[in-house]
Formats: sequence, C-alpha cells, structure tokens
Amino acid sequence: MKRLYLDANISPDFADALTAFERSDGLIEILSVKGILGDKASDLSIVSDLLAENDGYFLSCDKDFKNQIALRDKIIENNLGWFFYKGANFTHWDRVTHIMSCWVNIRKKILNRHEPKPFCYTIHKDGKLELKPLF
Repeated sequence: MKRLYLDANISPDFADALTAFERSDGLIEILSVKGILGDKASDLSIVSDLLAENDGYFLSCDKDFKNQIALRDKIIENNLGWFFYKGANFTHWDRVTHIMSCWVNIRKKILNRHEPKPFCYTIHKDGKLELKPLF
C-alpha cells in the first residue's frame, strides 16, 4: 500500500476522510503528520525521520517554494514523491477544496508505477499538476 503524508498545516480529520474514500481500493493510505508527530514537527524532520523510513509521498503547503530548498535536498536523498502547493494563509476549507480539486491527479501520480521518484509536483489552483525540476 502506498502512503501519502499530509503536512501539519492540514487537519488530521481531513487525512481520515481521504483514507475513508480510499479504503474501498486499499491502494493509498493517507496519514496526518500532525496526528503522528504533533504540531511541532517541521517539514524537514518529517521527510528525514518519517518518510525516509516508509518510502512515502508528501503533500506540503507553504507560502513560497523557494523556502523549501533543504526539503528538496532530503526528497532527492530519500527518493520520495512530493506534492507542493502555495497557500500558507489558506483557511481549513480552502485547503480541503484545493486538495479535492486535484485529488484525481495526485492519486494517478502516486499509483503510476512508471512515475520515477524523486519528483516534485506543484499543485495549481485549477487542480493541474506541474512537474518541477528538483536538480
């Protein structure tokens, strides 16, 4: 089973709801970093400690992609899949609707056996994913 970890900006309840949607297929488990590591976990510690052990995928939200350089290096080092969206000032409902608008696309990337990792996709407001160069 593939695992997608949602960063601490995203409610554990939303992770539970997505897992419930995915339960019928049993192909993707969605986990809340906040639920596992608490509020204080940084994206860098998540990738270093949690994802590296579990060969997972990570969905993070930040105000600026450029702030994520150290995270990018850990994504490459640990051969992970990363989905990034800009919007640190989103409300809870903004995050939910934004992620759901592109869920089908995210799901396809996670389940595609031919999608080489490491990768980073930026999530756009219209639900489209754009592959970002990591190197």
